[in-house]
Amino acid sequence: WAQGLHGQESASGVVTLSGGLVKDPRTVSRWWRPVSLSVEVPAEVENEIIQWRPGKKDEGGPQTLKEFLGTLDLGNGQRQLALTTDSRHRLKDEVTQKLVERWAQGLHGQESASGVVTLSG
Repeated sequence: WAQGLHGQESASGVVTLSGGLVKDPRTVSRWWRPVSLSVEVPAEVENEIIQWRPGKKDEGGPQTLKEFLGTLDLGNGQRQLALTTDSRHRLKDEVTQKLVERWAQGLHGQESASGVVTLSG
């Protein structure tokens, strides 16, 4: 939602329009910063990541997003996304972080926060 207001509202305006859901304009500004692409992810692969859900255990296949991301072929000479984390367990790669955030947002209302953590791997 906030991304769609980029160029139409100021960061402070987005804070106001959010009705308190976003507290700090610096957060909005950070969201609006261009992502430095460490890897180019084709749109169809991006959608596949965002929509991924685990299959039935007896059918095999990845049971966590991390396992799933490890199987991806990005089709551009790079086998997979960077999955390294910092000392606080945050993904270092901005592209991967944004994709995981979008995946997690898609689970809102379907999984608890701890369920999302478990599914993320």
